[in-house]
Amino acid sequence: MPSSISISSNDTLSLYWDLASKDVDIRTRAAATLIRQLVAVQSEWSAARTIHMPTNDDPHGIETLCAPDVSYALKRLLRGLASSRAGARQGFSVALTELLTIIPELRLSHLMHLLLTSIEVTGSMKSQEERDGYFGRIFGILAFTLSGVLARPTTTIQDIQILVSELVKYQRAKSYLRECCAGVLISVSEALSNTDLEEPVIEYILSTILIPEGINNPEQLWLAIVLQNKYPRLPVWKTLTSSTDHSSAWQKPWLLHPSNRERLAEILKESSYSNPKLHGVWNVIIHAVLSANKGVKEKSKRKVISLLEFWQLVLDTMFSSTPERKYVVYELFKVLLPRLNPTQIPVVLNRIFIRQLMRDLSDSKGLLFDSAKLAAKVFAVVAKQNEEASYHLVLQLIGQRGIHEFDKVTKTKTVASMMESMSADGFQKYVEYLKNTFLNQPVTIPVEEVDSNRSIILDQMTQLVRTAKIPKSEEGLWIILQFLAAYGLCNTASDSCEGKEEASVRTATPPLSSAAQQSCRLRLFTVLGDLNALSLSHEAKNDDDGIGASGRRKNTGIRPSSGNTWAYDLNMWIETLSRTYSLELDEESAQVRKNVLEIVKSIRKKVQKLDAEEDKATQSKYHAFEMLLLHAVLQLYLEPQQAKDTLNELQDCYARVFETPKVTNTIKGLPAGNDGHEEGPQPIDVLIDILLSFLARPSVLLRAIAEQAFAVFARDLTKTGLNVIFEVLTSRSGLAGAKDLFETVDDDDVNEPDDNDNDDESVIEDADENNEDDGDVVMEDDIEDSENDQSDDDEAENADPELQAKADEEAEMLRLAIQSALAGTKHAAPIDDDEAGDDDDGEELLGDDEMEEFDDKLAEIFTQRRAQKAEAKDAKQNVLHFKLRVLTLLEIYIKKQCTNPLILSIFLPLLRTLASTSEDSDSHPIHNKIVSLLKRHVFKLRKYPAGVHVVNECVRVMREVHEFMGKVRERKVISELSSGVCMVLIRILNHQPAAGGAEGVCIESATKMELNENITAGGKACAGSNSRKSNRKKTSSNDCDVSATVGNETTPKANAMALQLVIDLYASTLQKYMTSKRSHINPLIFMDLINRYPDLAWKAFPMEVIKYLSIESVPRSFQMVQAYAILARLFTQLSNQREDEFKNEVATIISAIAKGLLSNSKSIGSNVEESNQSRGITATRWKDILASVRIIERRTKTNFDSVQ
Repeated sequence: MPSSISISSNDTLSLYWDLASKDVDIRTRAAATLIRQLVAVQSEWSAARTIHMPTNDDPHGIETLCAPDVSYALKRLLRGLASSRAGARQGFSVALTELLTIIPELRLSHLMHLLLTSIEVTGSMKSQEERDGYFGRIFGILAFTLSGVLARPTTTIQDIQILVSELVKYQRAKSYLRECCAGVLISVSEALSNTDLEEPVIEYILSTILIPEGINNPEQLWLAIVLQNKYPRLPVWKTLTSSTDHSSAWQKPWLLHPSNRERLAEILKESSYSNPKLHGVWNVIIHAVLSANKGVKEKSKRKVISLLEFWQLVLDTMFSSTPERKYVVYELFKVLLPRLNPTQIPVVLNRIFIRQLMRDLSDSKGLLFDSAKLAAKVFAVVAKQNEEASYHLVLQLIGQRGIHEFDKVTKTKTVASMMESMSADGFQKYVEYLKNTFLNQPVTIPVEEVDSNRSIILDQMTQLVRTAKIPKSEEGLWIILQFLAAYGLCNTASDSCEGKEEASVRTATPPLSSAAQQSCRLRLFTVLGDLNALSLSHEAKNDDDGIGASGRRKNTGIRPSSGNTWAYDLNMWIETLSRTYSLELDEESAQVRKNVLEIVKSIRKKVQKLDAEEDKATQSKYHAFEMLLLHAVLQLYLEPQQAKDTLNELQDCYARVFETPKVTNTIKGLPAGNDGHEEGPQPIDVLIDILLSFLARPSVLLRAIAEQAFAVFARDLTKTGLNVIFEVLTSRSGLAGAKDLFETVDDDDVNEPDDNDNDDESVIEDADENNEDDGDVVMEDDIEDSENDQSDDDEAENADPELQAKADEEAEMLRLAIQSALAGTKHAAPIDDDEAGDDDDGEELLGDDEMEEFDDKLAEIFTQRRAQKAEAKDAKQNVLHFKLRVLTLLEIYIKKQCTNPLILSIFLPLLRTLASTSEDSDSHPIHNKIVSLLKRHVFKLRKYPAGVHVVNECVRVMREVHEFMGKVRERKVISELSSGVCMVLIRILNHQPAAGGAEGVCIESATKMELNENITAGGKACAGSNSRKSNRKKTSSNDCDVSATVGNETTPKANAMALQLVIDLYASTLQKYMTSKRSHINPLIFMDLINRYPDLAWKAFPMEVIKYLSIESVPRSFQMVQAYAILARLFTQLSNQREDEFKNEVATIISAIAKGLLSNSKSIGSNVEESNQSRGITATRWKDILASVRIIERRTKTNFDSVQ
């Protein structure tokens, strides 16, 4: 034989090794390479065999039909099927199947002989070896079947009988082989379809397997169903089911006939006896059940069990049994659900299955938790594939068969995820279902349960609107709004709904209770607020002023097709509804509502006239008043009197803002307001009061409306209005603050759900990153005093007379309550402390009846005290949330009015509020939000106010900030933010035009590299400036062309006088810091100026700081160390292009440093009096001083050798 037809042994061995890899890709590549090589070898060998070999080959020898390498490969692949390696059987069986396909000369008899000799199975083997042998033979037979060997003309019935006999023998040998052998037998029957051997083989299989034993296990049932579907006319079926041995089991010859349910149940429940996976018989039955009656009407004798009967059989058989069988049901469900059409889903999701699924999902430690969790994930998969199916799935899980709070009970997001896949049509259908369920409650259950069910339904409606990911339709949203308005605002209980025009209103069964009607009313305002939020993105795109400027998360814009707002269309619909049904309003409130709507209509007419003029600012104000009036008039149903007062004030503001005295007092039924000409507060100030009153209520809707209206009128805000806002922020916290801010608390407001309060509470974590210590300057003298300060604080707290008085008052109230409980008994009289000891011996105990009565009264006392504590806690939360919402108004103002000079009036009050809330635990979230507001908005301003008065105001505010820093107790975050505010003010000055006739002085910011190296916390806060060097030519200081660079913009020349005032202010603050023994000023303020504006710092600090370089010139040595540190930072930030300008100052500084060091060196080794130890220079101080001097020395050595 020519050597050219041999394969390299190294290549072949490596391929065989890769065939057993766990990686599917590696196995596939190895099989493809091996088959490609063997095909080449076999082709060459066949050509050579025709010339060199005789034609009378032995038909029973593989060697005579294949090339040696191919023969070896066949044997190697067959032996590999018995390997216990993880991927061996899969890889070797694939390669064997492909190899047999391309060698048509091989016969089944040859292969069966080779298989049985290559893989031996004997009784002396170990159990694992025996198991591997059996599976190897079964995989080999399956490879013969799939390769088409059975259908070759050389295959005889005797060969097939040997193959089938082997499979039957394996089935009887081991129970765990039954299912796989049955699957191979079915493959054999399919492989012989349309061949001459088809009928004899089927007869042999039936006579060997089914006829002797009957259909008594899942494998026999599987084989019988497949063969019966393929060969339904065989007489054996009637004989098999009517045999005397089996007649008691099968009622009909057709195995899947409904009459055979009991027998099917007995067999199917044994399908999990050896394998936890789903048995193959289930797929056959599912296919038959789902395919039944599709287009062709089956004969009654071949009738197939229906899906309902099949699923009921499964649940009755499996779900009331062991966990193993319940597991099979979940596996079956995962296969069945994706194959159902939407109308079949209710059949599978019946009450039994849903309840069991809920139990298993709610028990995370249960045996079936993982199985139930995987089954629940199928819901989301099916919902994504079929939008129509999602509606039916949701309907079953939360309907009568399930529970409305399915996700809550199971602690999953099953229903929520399916709702996100729901179509707009499904959304509307689901809303209709919720509406009908709300109106049609069982009359047999208690009223409390009816109210609870209806409350859950209302919650679901609210969640449908609020969740942005759920697709919505305008029709569905209108159904919700009209439903809530009809049953929350109208008196449907007293009015008969039959025969009336409005089809959306029907009589509820049982009638709505007052609690249910109140829930509808409250949910109406919640839904209206959510719809308003959904429309914000659309409004924001068309109006830069602002509807939706509060910074909330934008949702997909949904607006009515009419082009109006939801509130307007709802009010118009309510007006139409009021003609048919009586509203829950008194006569005066009804008249007020009618007249307010007339004003709204007049506003809309004026807006239409303005459209042609394109007066966007005036249009925005008209729209804002329309919005306020429309939402305020709805409050008549909750708080009639308060709403009427609010509407009166709004009417007055509207008249004065637009100067339309004719409109004044057009709301009949309201007390007469100002006519717009009398002296009084500005209309914007009155409007601010109204908006603050909206924020004080726990209504999400009113809060959003207040924020939107404030964004529109922010440009008109006065300093008085700002003062009102800061009065709220600086008011007391806790109960005292509640008494100051809220005169009365309405029960309706307390009960109104406010799901978005989490927005307020989230700021507790909002600014945690802002509290990090990222500065590099430490007030060491204050650290030394921290322990004393802490002890003083503790003593002050313990001796707080207010706290002590409160504790005494509570103790006295408890004593009086207990004394009141003892009234009527012999112990009722109060006992003096002096007489208590004398009466102890003669005191009589209470009797049983008295003691029982006393216990009841005592329990009532403690219940009342718990309620009072809960009320106090709620009051604290209300104050906290109110202040957080007020801060949101300031955030809106800073965003929208950054060029308004009034913004400068915000900085110092914010710092003062920050200081007042730093030590108050109740105000900690407010403190965090102010920190966030300053860092994220104030310090990152990109536009600035301009004008002469702005320059003066900046200097005034900066002076007050410096005074504030000198008074407030040292808190690092306050110092950082105060310094950051000063940097913002300088940046604003930097953007001001030079005053008329005054020379311009430029402020050069630090370079970007210098900032990155030495920036401090205050500088980071202003990182938006990101300065860089100017490449312009140097000019004289009298006509400076080198402009300051902030961000990417070059700023104009600043006002020289103002900048000189800034320089003097910083110098004065530095003097106060250096000369005060216990100063609260943090040196961070000086470092920030050096980092951000080194030119200003060189003008302000050097000549002042050199006065404090010796120990005799400062009250404490720490201040002297800071003086050296300031000089070191000055030299570090000195740009090369300004060296010549400050050459004289540098020479003076170096001389002063030398004198200071000489003077300080004299104190080394000297005896310092005990009373003067704080002025001594320790080793640590000397280390810091010398570090600063080395920095200065390196800088001067490089650039100022001549001076040095």
